[in-house]
Amino acid sequence: MKTIIFDLGGVLLDWNPEYVYLNEFNGNRKKMKWFFNNICTSEWNEQQDGGKLMIEATNERIKLFPEYKKLIKMFYGRWEEMLKDEISGTVDILHMLKNKGFKLIALTNWSAEKLTKMLKISDYYSDRFGRVDFLFNPIEIKNYSKSVTQLYGKGYVLTGNSSEFLDPVFSSGVTFATESALLAAKLITKELQNEIVNWEVEYSDYIKKGVNVFTTYIKEWYNGNLQKLFFHKPENPEIIKQICGVLAGYVWDETNPFVKNHHRLIKTLAHIIDMENETK
Repeated sequence: MKTIIFDLGGVLLDWNPEYVYLNEFNGNRKKMKWFFNNICTSEWNEQQDGGKLMIEATNERIKLFPEYKKLIKMFYGRWEEMLKDEISGTVDILHMLKNKGFKLIALTNWSAEKLTKMLKISDYYSDRFGRVDFLFNPIEIKNYSKSVTQLYGKGYVLTGNSSEFLDPVFSSGVTFATESALLAAKLITKELQNEIVNWEVEYSDYIKKGVNVFTTYIKEWYNGNLQKLFFHKPENPEIIKQICGVLAGYVWDETNPFVKNHHRLIKTLAHIIDMENETK
């Protein structure tokens, strides 16, 4: 291995719009979350990551929601304030890899506008890239993956990532691959021994059950609920243990309440934490 690819936001640099908006909403997380879910949404922000000019997007949003003009203008007008310090642990790793001679590549969905602003707050990145011209703006690619409609058929069975796209945030994909492959091998062996196999019930339903659990945790990671449970003080070691069991790939273990009630338990606990924070 000669080349290492790093993401920027949330990996090398701490970026979070809450650093600006929480103060604007006087610490009211419920109102702030509503604003992000309905006005300056993640889908809207992704359009600018795809290359749309921030000023153009801001003006369009203000026309739709003129009563929120001040707050909308802040999203890109104070974008630098949403960037905090470098994440020291990963930056230290970056320095170490550079000194060992690895080729380092930054992978980001930030537009050239955002990247230019980011360079201003980091001495390390500014020294390296501050005077480098951008060759082209980011190109947005959508709908490049597609879920399959059937996991099995005459003469074939899909296992691992072939059967469902799994987010790379967690290592649970390894468990999913081995579990599906082992189950498929057992069922194929039964068929070769002239035993009847109900592939829909014995394979497809079982695999999809695990996929649904995985999907819940991926969504709860990206909406921030899972992190609330991880970093809540005081810690609850039993809850952390049960969640880590899911992330390790034990998504068919229904003795774990975070598997059996995956569709609502994370949301419920995160909501309780939000209410607790509002009373502080």
